[in-house]
Amino acid sequence: MSFKHACICRFYQAQRSYNEGKFQLAYNEFYTLAKLGNSKSQYNLAVMLSKGEGIEQNLIEAYAWAKISEEKNNKYAALTEFIVNNLSANDLTTAKSLYQNYYDSYAYKNSKVILGPIVEINKNMQSSKQGYKLVADFRLPPKYPRAMLINKVQGWVQLSFFVYPDGSVRDIQVVEELPVRAFVEETIKIIEKYRYHYEKNGERVEIKEPIAATFKLTFSLAADVSPLTQKQGQYIKKLFKRQTQEMKMRNFNML
Repeated sequence: MSFKHACICRFYQAQRSYNEGKFQLAYNEFYTLAKLGNSKSQYNLAVMLSKGEGIEQNLIEAYAWAKISEEKNNKYAALTEFIVNNLSANDLTTAKSLYQNYYDSYAYKNSKVILGPIVEINKNMQSSKQGYKLVADFRLPPKYPRAMLINKVQGWVQLSFFVYPDGSVRDIQVVEELPVRAFVEETIKIIEKYRYHYEKNGERVEIKEPIAATFKLTFSLAADVSPLTQKQGQYIKKLFKRQTQEMKMRNFNML
């Protein structure tokens, strides 16, 4: 397992801990990832500091993390504004000073680690360079997760990533997955091993900088007309129920 893949798994573990009410454990995980430059963890950390979840309420530090997270997504600015409105003039001065210190060490631009699912992306994007075609040089078939296979669960995972000049795939982010956490780990594990090159008008093109692309991997079983057993049906319902619950837990809360 690569460092990047391990970090993505830790982000999901932190989300799970928070949803289960294990705030101290979630805080510790988000704190570690926030220091690696992950904007979503920084935002989640600011939310927890603002509410006093898993740690004593600290609006000064919450401001610092919230402000840093804005660099990657200006939609996070709403949280920063909320915190500012609840700080005194003196505390705001202190908070801005702390932000500058944190920014120099933990800002997104200082980190190559990208974790967690992203909120919005152009799902029709194949490449950020118009006319370029993404061609695979090396691919491996994914393994069907055993638990999903036994329970006859099908689904998909859509990722965004950058193809670097050496053909490697990096900076992977989850765009969409269904069911939640059913196939994402196997998909990331596989896509990290892929190697690509770009072509234009049928000829290979050497790129000098990373180019963004998207990828969707569908996990499906061979045609099977036999009905699901009661146990299999209950398992699938449980997965979709969990997904629905997690989708509702957004609203100025955790990501």
